[in-house]
Amino acid sequence: MRFATAWTLTLPILISGCVIQPAADDADSLGAVLGASLSVLDGGSSAPAVAPGTTVSGGFAGGGEAALTVKHVSGQLAGELSYEMIPLGASNAGDEWIVRPDGRLAVPFVVALFDAEQNLIRRAYVSGNNGLRHVVRVDTPETYLGVMTPKGQSGGGFAFVASRYSGRSVPAPRRQIVWLNFQGASNLAVHTRAPISFGPFDATLINSAYAGQTQFMKDTIVAAMRHDYRAYDVTIISSDEAPRPTEPHSVIHFGGDVSGLLGLSDSVDDYNGDATQNAIIYVESFAPYHTMQLDAAEMAVMVANVASHELGHLLGLYHTADPVDVMDTTGTAWELAQDQDFARATLEHSVFATGWEDSPALLEQIVGLSDASGKTESFAKLRSISTYHLIREFAAEELVHGCGTCAAIDPSN
Repeated sequence: MRFATAWTLTLPILISGCVIQPAADDADSLGAVLGASLSVLDGGSSAPAVAPGTTVSGGFAGGGEAALTVKHVSGQLAGELSYEMIPLGASNAGDEWIVRPDGRLAVPFVVALFDAEQNLIRRAYVSGNNGLRHVVRVDTPETYLGVMTPKGQSGGGFAFVASRYSGRSVPAPRRQIVWLNFQGASNLAVHTRAPISFGPFDATLINSAYAGQTQFMKDTIVAAMRHDYRAYDVTIISSDEAPRPTEPHSVIHFGGDVSGLLGLSDSVDDYNGDATQNAIIYVESFAPYHTMQLDAAEMAVMVANVASHELGHLLGLYHTADPVDVMDTTGTAWELAQDQDFARATLEHSVFATGWEDSPALLEQIVGLSDASGKTESFAKLRSISTYHLIREFAAEELVHGCGTCAAIDPSN
């Protein structure tokens, strides 16, 4: 999904909410240290580091077995979104990394693992004595530990122990079933928002100009989402086609209008740990966009892009800062109305201030590739609306749009 700015026409500004993120720094500068000082101690140092091969006891630290690699990392970060990138060494599929505070943290940090190409592997918000653990899916000749001050925090001192263990089972990709609910809902609670109720999808809730286009818009939304996920083992079923599945599944609901948000999902569910979550697309929140004079197909693609974006969160994808990517938050409202796809893209700053998200590779690891080339209906890419820019010239800023998942991706305290 995309963000834009705000019309000169006095249209309401829609509040953003997905994953927090400013523009990224040079992703090649792995040694970049923004207001930070760092100490990395391999085992065997005179400092209180854990030596390689030393038994690390405790439930979070690997169950008492010997670690292949242990690094003790400490430093100081000053200001929000300041960060360190620390090389940990190679990782093989089946290795498990456990990163835990060396003592109790006084302030929270974002901790993340990256591969040799600086692609995000795993992310966690760490406070107190909780940490991060992850089983590596794919070999990488280098693994980086990123430590960052969260957005809205002032920074401080940190100390972590990163331990690598081997011989874990690599989680297999798991097919995801998704039911698109166009039938309405009662007392639906998504994320931390109060429950809401809404009726069946009706295109006139966006604008009366779409009268008689309800079924066409629903069909286009379904086709566009299937097109977005065509390469992956994701089965998308419309409520117009079949009742709610009896197998484990997630639901994307279409309806309602809450605080100007376009969409909201239960969580950014790392590696799709819970295949039974909810997301909602606030259909009535698209009403201000009728001023762009979008036809029914273009408006349906805009809604579908937001729905694919929210589903991406349920599968474990974070926000990026590249308008070509479904998970982007930096594009314009015009770009949101065009067909999008998954791509390797720069992370949004509040996810992490450097690095990338390779969403095609992650989706392959999480849900697997489609084994049936004909499983999705053909979706003729809708004509680009870029040619309308001259015809529909509004020498003005564009509408702000936002999804709601990540306004509070990390706690505010």
